[in-house]
Amino acid sequence: QFHSLYSTWLSLMALSAPLLSGKSPKQTIVQAAWQLENAIFGKTLEAYPKDIQAARQLHYDCLRFSKWYHAALCCLVILTFVEVPTWCHENSAEKDAWTWYPGSEMCTVPSHGGESDPFLSGIWYLPPGYALLIEIAIELIILRKFTLDYQLEQQHFAPVGVKFQNTGIIYWGCLLAVGSIIDTAIFTLFRFPIRFTFLFRTGLMFLLPGVQSLFRSIFNPKMITEFMYISIFLWGTMLFFAWISVTIFGSLHEVSYMEESEPVYVNKDLDTLSGAYYSMFVAAVTGEFVDVFLPTVATYRSSAWLWGLYLILAKILFENLTLDTLVSAYIRGAKHSKEHAVETHAEGMVQAFQTLSTLGTEVDASGERTIPKAIFLDFVNVFSRSPAMKLVPQQCADIIYELGPVSQQKFSRVCSLLESDMRVFPTKSPFGLEQSSWGQSLIHAVCEPQEHPAFDTLMNNVLTVNLVLVLIESAYNLNDWGDAPAWTGYVELIFSLVYLGEVAVKVAVKSWDVYWLTLANRFDFFTTILLLFSSLVVYLPNSIMPFDLQHYANILRLLRLLRVVKQLKSMPSVQFLASTVTKMVSAAGNILLLLGCVVFFFTTLGVNLFGGVLYKGNPKLEHTEYEEKLWFVFNFNDTIMAFALFFTQLLCEYVPTNAEALQKASKWGEVAWLIFPFFYFIGVAIMFEILLAFTVEAYIDLREENEMEEEEDEEEESEEEEEEHGHGHGHGHEEEEEFDQEKFFEEVQEKFEEKGQMVHYIAKDEPMFPALLKEAYEEMLHKKEKHPSKVASRSDQIAKAAWQLENAIFHTEWKKYPEDVIEARDDHFAVLRANKLYYKAIVALVILTFLEVPAWCHEYSREKDIWTWFPGSEWCQVQSKGETNLYLSGVWYLPPGLALIIELISEVIITRKFVIELQLEEKHFLPLGIKYGDHRLIYAGLFFCVGSVLDTLVFTFFRVPVRLTWVFRTGLLFILPGVQRIFNCIFNKRMLGEFASVAVFFVGIVLFWSWVSVTIFKDLNDVAFELGGEVVKANKGFSTFREATYSLFVAGIGEGFVDNFLPSFYAYRVSGIFWLFFLVIGQTLLLNLVIDAFVSAYLKGSEEEMDRKAEAQAKSILSAFRSLAAGSEGSAVVSKELFLEFVEDLGKSPRMYPIMRETADTVLEHFGEVSKEKFLDACRVIQNPVWTAKKDSFVKTAFPSLWDSSSFASLRHKVWEPKELSAFDSLMNQVLLANFVLVIVQSAYNLNDWGNPPTVLKGLDIAFALAYVVEVIVKLLVKSWAEYTSFVANKFDFLTTWLLLGTTLLPLLPFATVQTDLKHYANILRLFRLVRVVKQLKQFPQVQFMVSTISRMVTAAGDILQLLGCLLFFFSAFSTNMFGGVLYEGRADLEETDYGKKNWYVFNFNDFGMALITFFTQLLSEYVPENAEALQIASPWGDVAWYIFPLFYVVGVAIIFEIAKAFTIEYYLAIKEEADEEEEEEEEEEKPSEIRAEGEAQAEMLEKLQDKLKEEKQGLFCTLRNESIFYRHELKKAYGQCLNHAAHGNGHGDNPSHHH
Repeated sequence: QFHSLYSTWLSLMALSAPLLSGKSPKQTIVQAAWQLENAIFGKTLEAYPKDIQAARQLHYDCLRFSKWYHAALCCLVILTFVEVPTWCHENSAEKDAWTWYPGSEMCTVPSHGGESDPFLSGIWYLPPGYALLIEIAIELIILRKFTLDYQLEQQHFAPVGVKFQNTGIIYWGCLLAVGSIIDTAIFTLFRFPIRFTFLFRTGLMFLLPGVQSLFRSIFNPKMITEFMYISIFLWGTMLFFAWISVTIFGSLHEVSYMEESEPVYVNKDLDTLSGAYYSMFVAAVTGEFVDVFLPTVATYRSSAWLWGLYLILAKILFENLTLDTLVSAYIRGAKHSKEHAVETHAEGMVQAFQTLSTLGTEVDASGERTIPKAIFLDFVNVFSRSPAMKLVPQQCADIIYELGPVSQQKFSRVCSLLESDMRVFPTKSPFGLEQSSWGQSLIHAVCEPQEHPAFDTLMNNVLTVNLVLVLIESAYNLNDWGDAPAWTGYVELIFSLVYLGEVAVKVAVKSWDVYWLTLANRFDFFTTILLLFSSLVVYLPNSIMPFDLQHYANILRLLRLLRVVKQLKSMPSVQFLASTVTKMVSAAGNILLLLGCVVFFFTTLGVNLFGGVLYKGNPKLEHTEYEEKLWFVFNFNDTIMAFALFFTQLLCEYVPTNAEALQKASKWGEVAWLIFPFFYFIGVAIMFEILLAFTVEAYIDLREENEMEEEEDEEEESEEEEEEHGHGHGHGHEEEEEFDQEKFFEEVQEKFEEKGQMVHYIAKDEPMFPALLKEAYEEMLHKKEKHPSKVASRSDQIAKAAWQLENAIFHTEWKKYPEDVIEARDDHFAVLRANKLYYKAIVALVILTFLEVPAWCHEYSREKDIWTWFPGSEWCQVQSKGETNLYLSGVWYLPPGLALIIELISEVIITRKFVIELQLEEKHFLPLGIKYGDHRLIYAGLFFCVGSVLDTLVFTFFRVPVRLTWVFRTGLLFILPGVQRIFNCIFNKRMLGEFASVAVFFVGIVLFWSWVSVTIFKDLNDVAFELGGEVVKANKGFSTFREATYSLFVAGIGEGFVDNFLPSFYAYRVSGIFWLFFLVIGQTLLLNLVIDAFVSAYLKGSEEEMDRKAEAQAKSILSAFRSLAAGSEGSAVVSKELFLEFVEDLGKSPRMYPIMRETADTVLEHFGEVSKEKFLDACRVIQNPVWTAKKDSFVKTAFPSLWDSSSFASLRHKVWEPKELSAFDSLMNQVLLANFVLVIVQSAYNLNDWGNPPTVLKGLDIAFALAYVVEVIVKLLVKSWAEYTSFVANKFDFLTTWLLLGTTLLPLLPFATVQTDLKHYANILRLFRLVRVVKQLKQFPQVQFMVSTISRMVTAAGDILQLLGCLLFFFSAFSTNMFGGVLYEGRADLEETDYGKKNWYVFNFNDFGMALITFFTQLLSEYVPENAEALQIASPWGDVAWYIFPLFYVVGVAIIFEIAKAFTIEYYLAIKEEADEEEEEEEEEEKPSEIRAEGEAQAEMLEKLQDKLKEEKQGLFCTLRNESIFYRHELKKAYGQCLNHAAHGNGHGDNPSHHH
């Protein structure tokens, strides 16, 4: 489309070319400059004003006023924060509009007979009169900006029929500005307690170009539609489980536990459908699922299975998949926007060159058209004088032209330089230091070597010594050792003078202008002055400097520590990270701006509508969680506090506590609380996730750019190697059509239907892998072949080829195979058969771990018989004076004697597997010098087996209350092949190094902030509030360095920052700014960057591993072909008979799927001859399960007359046709819809307590159940049983049909007990029929894609899920053995902890099931400090024991679980790319050297420019507008395409209108 549009545009330009010649040279140059400027900012115009110079001058005025406009918007935002909140005027109408009052006097709330406090920000609000004047001034500036835009549009662009500005935005801007003035005037004069600030001011911010462009790219119909298609699965899951939960728990009014003397019922918030749906929503999108499900789990432990399934589906699967869809759509949209910007940029450069060429061109030595120097210099002068661009010095323009004539090809590179910020400065010392020898030495020390000047190295060493001094001083302060020795003050003053000398030396050498150019020098200058002041303040008299400032001078001294970062510049990873952070923050400007608009809108809306509602002393808030947690600081009482509330919600996702409080306190609470879900959807689920996705994408792009040079070197080596072997890109053979497995089976189906059969297959699911395999295989084909020696016999030949293909399928590669290949292969089959039993034994061990008696229980039950069954409450007991509840899982544990027998059997099976594998290794593979398996894993497996048996024996007979199960059984799980694969992929040197290089910054920020926070809050012992009768001080969690480090660690990684920062923020509102900076830097930026680094490394490693697998599989497949064809001359084709024997032998392997010879023969007949080139495609077919089933039912042979009758033939046709959705299935879907309505009506009676449903509904229920039976019978009358059961959907239909028939007929049985007990659960079973409604959605492509994506992702994530399960097993087994019997209800020292107050006793380690629930909860809730605190208090070695939770967080949550999420994104995008392949043409992969070429050429031009300036004793400071080599490369490509189209469009690309 772009090419066709561009061709049309070129035709128009050709027609308009004579018009350009009618303009003066000055006008032509102005037009060219304007074309290039528009291109840079993404604009294209078909025509320009006639009086272009006047238009350009007015455009300059608009640009200059735009700066005032942006400053005015900033002032408007600040004004919003400091003006009087609207609700305050309700009780302060008598206050003078021009008088300053403290906030507590302007904003008062009713006391209701007790203490009341609105918890304002503490600032003095701007008097309304001053606010009005400032508002008018601001709005006048904004109006002036829009009127200038309107004037430019109407006077110059409307007459020529083009749009330069969006007039709609101009009109809206004027309307919003006027409306804002009127709103403020009415508010000031009449003191109305409500305003429309949230509309007018947010609207003005929303009109910013960056916000507009990003908003359109995110909130467009395509993206929203795709997002809604996926999210409907999430909402449907919530509704379905809400329905189930009400059905099960709605009528259970038992008391689960007591919370502060109030009973908490089992069916809390689950007694109505709306309440249950809200509970499911809260559980899916927040970490509050613990509170939602706790009452049911505490009473009915089996309900944990229901909630576990829900959390897996909703929270882990559908929520992440919904967000992945959003991320995928955003990335694709961003890619298209970037491509459009590049194309527009390239078009503008071509237009500018063509416009300039109308003034005349010259021809250089190569025959290319070039722009004369005078025209070029005038063009640069006009272009760079625009307020939107940076001024290009005349010297730079002269030198750029002298470097070579500006031709059409070179013009794009020149334009990129002209867009940059270039400043020329003298290189001479302002004090003439170069005239003396010592001065020259000083200059050399300051400037050389350029990477690490000697003077900077010296100062870094001084800085390190200063750091030691600061540590000594801080040690005295942090540890209460008293005042630091007096000499430290003198030394600190000396260091401050040294830093002042550093500034003086650099200014003397470089001049002040040069010194001030870099941000690092500016930072050094300010910190030097501050530190000098902080060092001198001690020696100043108290009359001059108050003593309190000395305390804050210590804080200023800590700022010097930031300069230590300069020492890390020598580390490439640190350099990359530092530049990455700055580039990402800069590039994310539009996203941050739009996110700011969203937060600003909700903040101002909340203040205007709900100000004065949430405050301490409001009786409506009594007994709410908001009041119990003392969250009064999170309110809408002024803009600053409302901002704090929404910023907290941004990081905490959805916060139901705030929603509940607003619902109770607001006049229209039933609607008001919806502000929080709306903010969650727009601000958190969309905008914040987009921001996080942007950081991942930006980090990966920057990492690729950083590694490009290394890849280029490797590519050059590979190219040289290819040249040595004489391999070109062309292979000398015709391009074959890509093999499509699905299409192949569609074609071969006809041959099977001729025989009355249907063919079925299950394709191995590896998105994008077949393409990689095909590429690797073709490369192998064209390498020099080493002809294998002929094998002894035909059978050996086939067996070896089959083994090679089997190894290829399972990504195994051996250089040699045993000579007695048939015997070795039989032994290999024995290992594989033992493997099946081995996996079953492993599963049995895991189940045994759940069911056996916990080790700690034997401490008080040694007298129990080891062969007798006892309930868990009798096995496990604790010694306590009062009533206790261990909250066990509720299972009856296996008697130790039976557990021992099961253990022995399982371990014998596992040992046998390792022994057989070892025998195979020694007998057949060691003589060849190759390995069949990993010896270390085999010996480790044997060790774990023996150790596990000994451990169980000792435990059974000696009743030792501790076991080593967590070592031996976890070890056996850990050596599983899938766990080993993913473990080696994640925990390798490269990934851990990548993780550590970024994590050190996060840890450093936590330590630094801990240091500063202790310095600030250590001595602030003021009471912040009382919670539960206990005094909470302002410095809670920050009185010692250790406490502060832990508090900030918790705050930096999860939602615990609210509780950690609440006391200090409660007492000192200004501390919110301090904590805001920490959360932005620590949690939002660095924590996500740590995760991004790990994700980036994993994705890159995963890509490399896929390439390795493809290469290994291609080698093995080609080796299999050579083995098969070794006996035939030329090794060109495998005979049909030989290939059929090969397929038959391949099917003998226990891990392959046997294919019937007849089936293989038919498939091969359609496939054709098996040549070397087609062997890969043939192998891809036979590696899958392929089977045939008789098509027609028994009726065809048993009752031929009925079969051939016209009515039955019509029935058969409706059952089979059309293939996509048969007429009979369509009919049954309509029946299903009617049944769905019936189920809703029946459920309405149950959920709303309307009594028993009418009798007619029961009759309809039976009728529908019988209809489904008829459906099964009809299909089995037409299709054979084998054909019917070939589909999982039919198996599901068959089972559910009979199950639903049974549940429907259940009330008719003459058994009273069955009718009362089982009927309740029959309603639940009937709900399963609703799953079949999904079949109706098959016609929607997005739904089909979603369903297949889920099933494929779950299957493909097998290795990751195994590793995650192994991790959960280890921590659960370890904790059960080490901390069993420690956490339980009734323990006195736990009652006053958060763990006890929240009644979290169900999260314990008293048996394996409960330990698993505890860690699974932590997996979804990230870090849970309540559990760590409880274990620290309750365990005998609590100061060490609690570290199990941070350790689990780091390994399980921050690494493996994040990798699992990254896998879902990667796999989703791979599937999406695979699905879009037919729509989008695949682009050819480019070499790193090609990508870097344009950047290197531009760098070379800059270097030459610098060299020229050096000759004149001047230097160049240049900042490129876009430093990305990818952008410059894409721009160069687009520019080249535009030139080609220009040449074809004009037909005379090298024939300008004038020549000189």
